[in-house]
Amino acid sequence: MASGAFGNRRHADFTTRFRTAYDDQVQAWVDAARTGGIAGPSAWDGYKVAVACREGVASLLDGRPRTLDLPDTPDFYL
Repeated sequence: MASGAFGNRRHADFTTRFRTAYDDQVQAWVDAARTGGIAGPSAWDGYKVAVACREGVASLLDGRPRTLDLPDTPDFYL
């Protein structure tokens, strides 16, 4: 602590805080790619994140809670 400030340099970014999880995710992707498969998040997952972010920002702006109204997952992603 200096001049009333507190800092923790140990986790400057995701590469230190989530190193193991990141490495595991990349390895799963590589392993799947080697066998012609896929692993990891899909475009549908990205869509759900975008909806959650939109509602989160709206809630910040008006102070009201939100719920996510998502359609059923398309069969393509099951």
